[in-house]
Parts: sequence; structure tokens; C-alpha cells
Amino acid sequence: MRNPLLVLAVAGALASSARPTLAVTVDGDLDPDYALPLATQTTQTQYDDTYGRFDGSNGSELDGAFGFVGNGTLYLFLSGNVYEDWMPPELNTAHEDLAIFFDTGPGGQSPLRSDNPALEGLPVLAGLRFDVDFVPDYWIGFNPGGWPVGPFYTVVNYSTLPTGAGGAGYLVGNGTTGAPGTLTGGTNPYGILVSIDNRNASGVTAGCGASSGAGVATGIELAIPLAALAIPPDASKCAR
Repeated sequence: MRNPLLVLAVAGALASSARPTLAVTVDGDLDPDYALPLATQTTQTQYDDTYGRFDGSNGSELDGAFGFVGNGTLYLFLSGNVYEDWMPPELNTAHEDLAIFFDTGPGGQSPLRSDNPALEGLPVLAGLRFDVDFVPDYWIGFNPGGWPVGPFYTVVNYSTLPTGAGGAGYLVGNGTTGAPGTLTGGTNPYGILVSIDNRNASGVTAGCGASSGAGVATGIELAIPLAALAIPPDASKCAR
């Protein structure tokens, strides 16, 4: 089994990057509301460059990160690709997951505990230690699969990361490509939306050297209500 390939850390300060929501559609395509990237990749990908297909990718890369808060929701756009597993979830043996960690308050886990929920992509990260000023309280895992053996699908999981014990987690649901990012078949009390457009064929190249992820406008997009991360609705009023 491969280790999860992409790990993204999101600090609560992002909530202060607030702006009116004009026309964000959760479809995996970069909307003007995201404005400038919060981070741009400068290193090549170990998991090969991609050939570009709306619902399939033979490589994985994070090219850029965009985000803002609007209408009580954290919008995240991660340009790039995630390599898809080619079998149903119950038969998967090669996991390539996107792991997103959120530090939104006191407490959290660093290193990650070994008794967190046995959700796809989380147990293998036990022992992962973050920078001293980042201790995540929440995790969202994203994994695509299916194509070309069957219909393309995505799997989205969620867990809390409390300090003193393993968190409470669950399958949020399964989705597909494009709008509206609706997830079905799981537990989604907060109404999280997730979608992917996997057709990027530019951005960083394969290898272990320097490269640039600038200019990529397709990837993974999430709309996460602030309540799912225990961020107060008025957090956008806080200064950085």
C-alpha cells in the first residue's frame, strides 16, 4: 500500500481572509473569487506528471492553494491532480489520498495519535509530527477512484483530532466530477461539498528538483461550513 501522497495544513488564520461570495461553484475549476493563491508549489512531484483527463490522472501533484471565507463557509481550491485508484473502495490496495489538516483552536494532535478512526488514509499517518506552531484539530481525507475499471467516484472522510484520545470520524460521502459537489451515501451533517476536475496536464513536472505550479486552474475544490471546524461565524472579523 502506498503512503498518502499529499498533505495540506490549513491554519485558522485563513478565516480572516474573508470576502463576499459572488459566484463560487464547487466544480473543481478556479473561480475569480479566489483571487491570488495563498501558496504556489515550487518543487517537482514524485508521483509523475499527468496526462490530463477530467475524471482520471496517472500522477499526483499540488500546484497551488487558494482559499477564503464567505457566507459562513471556508472555500478551498487546491490546483493539481490526485491519482485515482482503479478499483472499488473495498478492493483498493493502492491508496493515494489527499490529507487536509486544520488547526482552528487550542488542543489538537502533533504527532498524530494511533487510535484515530480507521478511515481511509488516516491510520497510516499515525506519528506524523507538524511544525511546532501547527497542531491540527480536524482532518479531511479525499480519495478518487474507479476509472477506467468502473464509474469514477470520490471518497471524502472527516475526523476530529482531540489531544487526549482518538477522534470521532465518519465517511462524509461519495461524489464525482464537476458541479455541484454534492456527496451521498455517508454522514454529512454540515453539508460539506467537494468536487474535482482532474484534467490538469501542466504545473509541476516529475522529479525531485525545482518546478512551478503557477497557472493551474483545475483541481480539488471544497466548501466547508465553518461549524464543521468549530470556527465562530464571525471569525472573518478577526485580524491576522
